[in-house]
Amino acid sequence: MLHTHSHTHTHTHTGSADGWSVALLNGLPASGVELSADGSGIAASDTPVTSSSWYFVAPPAFSGDLKGAYNGKLSLSVVTLEVADARAAKDLHDPLVVLQATCGHYLYYTRSTVTSGVTTVMLNEDAGWKDSRTGKTAGSLDMLGVLSHLSQIKIRGGFFKTSAETTRLGSLTIEAGHRSWFPCCTLTNEVDMCAKKPTDWFSPSNLVFYCEGSLRQTIKVTRVYPRFARRTGGASITVEGQNFGLSGSEPIVRIGGRKCETTRFAASSHTTVDREHPNNKNGNALLGAWDDATVKILQITQHIDYYIVCLPGH
Repeated sequence: MLHTHSHTHTHTHTGSADGWSVALLNGLPASGVELSADGSGIAASDTPVTSSSWYFVAPPAFSGDLKGAYNGKLSLSVVTLEVADARAAKDLHDPLVVLQATCGHYLYYTRSTVTSGVTTVMLNEDAGWKDSRTGKTAGSLDMLGVLSHLSQIKIRGGFFKTSAETTRLGSLTIEAGHRSWFPCCTLTNEVDMCAKKPTDWFSPSNLVFYCEGSLRQTIKVTRVYPRFARRTGGASITVEGQNFGLSGSEPIVRIGGRKCETTRFAASSHTTVDREHPNNKNGNALLGAWDDATVKILQITQHIDYYIVCLPGH
């Protein structure tokens, strides 16, 4: 029986591996690794030619907005059942746990020892989580960013790169933290963390943390024209600035609190420089768009009353 629990869902699997899969660290399928289930959990067996570390990939119940787990705990029970070559050495260099973000990067946790009992790690910046983009310790906004936009949780199952092995994952639990943190707008038009839920006057209720955390590129507006238009709507408004998003995406623009009916990127004479990881995909700041750190001109159609400086995404 595999016990799996997140702070919003509880699942118990008996003799079934439904929703679970196995993959490599880079997300590619772990070829040659077979997944099975019994009354003690789910297990996977590889072959002697499986030289890369492979991972149990948790079902969708462990994805989405899990910011409530910040300062909580992730607990797991993983045990090696069989190793074909008794002389093979256990490799612990690769991450034990991976938290994959929807915007491309991930946070990882590595241990120098892995016992057959329950392993527990705190879900905060003091626990030793590292950022895949920098290899450095993740900060509080990095943790909240990934937990708020969690794509997958991966638990390492392949520890012997020179021998076939069978590994069992007996349990996976995520516990919520004792204190909630909320995204809030700052006076510099960015999203930060607040201990109290902010009012809707300056921080809309559906505001979210930046997926990219401390490495986000903030959207900046340099010009809006024309400055006056009909209150009845229908005017064409042009907004110029930085980090509006990729051509072909659908930026979110609100004027006077109302969402614009249509948006499009107009022709721009500026040079486009794509970043490795898209930024601000959920559009939770200023103009709400998927950012590639480029300077573009955004054409929008709608009426204008005044300009909102910090806006939520979907």
